[in-house]
Amino acid sequence: MSTKSVFWLASCTKLVTAVAAMQCVERGLLKLDDPVGSILPEYAHPKILTGYTGDNKPILTPAKQSITLRHLLTHSSGLSYDVFGPELREWARRTGRTVNQQSGTLEQEGLTYPLLFEPGFGWTYGAGLDWAGQMIERVSGYSSLDEYFRENIWKPLGLKHTTFEVSSNKILLDNLVGVTLRKADGSLIPGVHVPRDIAAEINAGGAGLYGTASDFVRLVAEIVNDGGILLKPETVQEMFRPQFDDDRYLLDALHKSVAGIGLNISPNFTDPKMKIQHGLSFLINMEPMATGRPAGAGQYGGAANTFWWADRNTGVAGVVMTQIMPYGDPKVMEVYRRLEECIYQLGQQN
Repeated sequence: MSTKSVFWLASCTKLVTAVAAMQCVERGLLKLDDPVGSILPEYAHPKILTGYTGDNKPILTPAKQSITLRHLLTHSSGLSYDVFGPELREWARRTGRTVNQQSGTLEQEGLTYPLLFEPGFGWTYGAGLDWAGQMIERVSGYSSLDEYFRENIWKPLGLKHTTFEVSSNKILLDNLVGVTLRKADGSLIPGVHVPRDIAAEINAGGAGLYGTASDFVRLVAEIVNDGGILLKPETVQEMFRPQFDDDRYLLDALHKSVAGIGLNISPNFTDPKMKIQHGLSFLINMEPMATGRPAGAGQYGGAANTFWWADRNTGVAGVVMTQIMPYGDPKVMEVYRRLEECIYQLGQQN
């Protein structure tokens, strides 16, 4: 590997989409708390999956609350990915949908599924950032999310090695790192590059980007320094503000995660009593961590064990990029922990 190595960023994509969405908020193109229905008619009248009739037909109840951009950026809209939601896999089976097709259309991405709860009254990891990406495309005047990112994020930062459309970029494609799978016995075997078509028809704002670690860390540096190039300082502050007045839904997800139930919300959060919150697209540790990271830092990760954290209190940030699956690989997590610990120890010595 080298600094030219290109990684599937997976859910690290969500940070880029959130930055773009907040640029649109600054420019008056989007509002955080307006209903999204005028821009996303697909969810102008969202419905919640509440059960099934005696003849196996889904019961879809109209939601009382409208979905907002803030809901989409905090996974509190009721939208979930089918790969993490057994309820949605069952719904897909009963309605003849293809489960977790991941081939790059809105339908096959599983984005047009029903909600699992009333918007604002729950938390589940899902397609919110994918729909936020669709909103950016529809209001910005750009032909694609990739074009918006190129003109409004990568060019202002002087970066050229991150894109949704890696299959049409020979230089990036030649440097694409293959995926490796770790078996139960600890051995590694080559894997399929990504669990999605790299020539997908849509630019998936939730997990579709490919890029270099050096490009991505430059974006993280922008937010750890309170913006200035891409965003106003007050916008970055809003992104890092705890978004939930009622954090019980998120904490419940963390507690289940630590107990090995359901989605692994964040494999470096191993204390079930730890207080966490959600910013606009990422998690926030509300207590100091054993690595030396103080409270109030943001972090997120992706399926191929791609990670970032941004600590605005000390100006420390970091990126860890691998293409090892499955998510939460213990050896990768040990590298992540030791890297973070060493950086904070060096900071204390200087």
